[in-house]
Amino acid sequence: MIDTLKLLPPHWPIIPTQGKRPLGYQWEQHPWSPQGLLNQLQQYEKVPVRTRHHGFYTVTPTGIGVLCGQNSQEFLIAIDCDGYSTHAAIIAYQPLPTTVAFTSGQPGRAQYFL
Repeated sequence: MIDTLKLLPPHWPIIPTQGKRPLGYQWEQHPWSPQGLLNQLQQYEKVPVRTRHHGFYTVTPTGIGVLCGQNSQEFLIAIDCDGYSTHAAIIAYQPLPTTVAFTSGQPGRAQYFL
């Protein structure tokens, strides 16, 4: 996760996760910057997480999510390719620019951030 945070654009809003579950009450309203989350994890190895009763607890996240939509520099979308045919259909419509991409390791499956 540390290496990933170092690679992300500094203006992308990041959400710490446990598996695929975003951490914190109203997490959509409280994203981190990649550098802010990196600093927090390097210094404390945990992040403060909001509870619905306006308190906090700390936890070590197992992953991160990227908050899509409008940010300070762009409108960020994620394209989920579920196989080779999906990827081919997208490329036939519009070639993908160089971007951040990741995969689950399944053949032909990947997600691209645009």
